[in-house]
Amino acid sequence: MPSEPARSTSDRTPISGDAPDGVEQESCASVRIRALEASDEDAAVAALTRAFDLAPDAPLRVPGAWRRRYFENPAGTRAMVAVDAAGRVLAQYAGLPQHAWIDGERTTITQGVDSLADPELGRGLGSLFVRVGKRFAQDHGGRLGDGDPFMWGYPVREAWRIGRRLLDYATIRSQLALVASAEQLQAGGAADAQVREVTSFPAEVDDWFASFRARYAAICERTRSTLAWRYEGQPRRRYRIALASVDGELRGLAVGRAVTLEGARRFALCEWLVDDETRGALLGWAAGAAREEGMDELYAWLPPWCDDFLALQHAGFRVHPTSRVLVGRSYDRRRPAEWYAANWFTTLGDTDLL
Repeated sequence: MPSEPARSTSDRTPISGDAPDGVEQESCASVRIRALEASDEDAAVAALTRAFDLAPDAPLRVPGAWRRRYFENPAGTRAMVAVDAAGRVLAQYAGLPQHAWIDGERTTITQGVDSLADPELGRGLGSLFVRVGKRFAQDHGGRLGDGDPFMWGYPVREAWRIGRRLLDYATIRSQLALVASAEQLQAGGAADAQVREVTSFPAEVDDWFASFRARYAAICERTRSTLAWRYEGQPRRRYRIALASVDGELRGLAVGRAVTLEGARRFALCEWLVDDETRGALLGWAAGAAREEGMDELYAWLPPWCDDFLALQHAGFRVHPTSRVLVGRSYDRRRPAEWYAANWFTTLGDTDLL
């Protein structure tokens, strides 16, 4: 979500300050800013571990997880790093690209994640972080059809402070949550809606999404391949997938997971793409799945203007604040950040939080 600077004539950036212990002065004299490469895995994971104090069993330290996150994403790779002469990652500005549909045109937008300045490497790294962020914008941001027209995320306080002042972050909204007791839920629903829980996404999901996406001016893609990369093949994260049909036709899709989020253990609705005819049946499935996971609370994030934000309240959900602020940066003047606030359909599954 950085701003777009004038194009630099060099990818080497001086660092001010003395060389920290264990780092050669020659390496600190200059760094190279470039795209992240698959060969950076060890250095990048080491920097992430230092910056975020990752535990040995943290998801990104699981063998294969880093490569899957950055180099197996069907939407591609978006990450810039600053490295010294020894290949050590000093700063990173990274994102998870997402195929999306904006006003009927397929494009790519990027969620900002895993951005850092290594805390062990002395003074001057705040400036270096900003330089890496601006290079990221230069290489990836652009109008619809020319680059990623929108970048977004939920930055921590310090990243938000720097981004707002130096990288043109704009507030989209304070994130609201919908919370309900599974025991008190008023699911209702059509009697002829049938729900089945599956372990993988069938081919019919593509046709369903093509129909569903037409309801919104902006939405991230949820094709079979995209959903499979997002939810399948992650043994440490048990996602439960439900499909709802009417007369044999797919009319609703939900994905849930038991997770600790915003300080409480909940059954979070990662995906919630439903028709009126299947909403009640999928709510019934979600309540049952929550109980099977040993919890009572259902939890969802949806834009406050969409139909389901109100419909779920009728079913017993209540609106709660969260600690998160959704921010973004539009690279297309035809659709400023305010346009995304009013038109972009989002769920928890769009984020990397679960």
